[in-house]
Amino acid sequence: MAAGPARPGLRVLVAFDDCPSAWRGLLGVPALHAESVVLLTVLEDCADLALEAAASRGKSREDTPEARRLWLQLQEARTALERARDALLREGWTGDCQLVLRCGKAGAEIVSVAAEQGCETVVMGAHASLGVRRPLLGPVATDVLKRFDGGGVYLVR
Repeated sequence: MAAGPARPGLRVLVAFDDCPSAWRGLLGVPALHAESVVLLTVLEDCADLALEAAASRGKSREDTPEARRLWLQLQEARTALERARDALLREGWTGDCQLVLRCGKAGAEIVSVAAEQGCETVVMGAHASLGVRRPLLGPVATDVLKRFDGGGVYLVR
């Protein structure tokens, strides 16, 4: 899909969890003609944000199984975000692309980052389904739809 001229100032947040619908949403971004995109991954089960800084250095004050698990999880998430950015570039994306990794509840973090970054559009996967004709929104998509008041939410199956 070829990218057309960017809409000045349009920032799009893509909630990226490396699932098929997130990839479809990501690869549709050039068609939105945004000036910049924020790729966000939220890790819901990292209990202690203070560990993130230590984990990013590959060690922690206490070399615990939890710290090692968090470090591996952060590395996998960063790698997935980098692969997503590279795929977007291969699709013809020429705008700014920022990678963001957060810990917390996915719906709340998506809305928070979109507000912090001035994103007026959120693109995310809608995971659940009752069949081909009856999509059912998952809890994260439902939460974002209720909370996000910055613009449009595009859900991709």
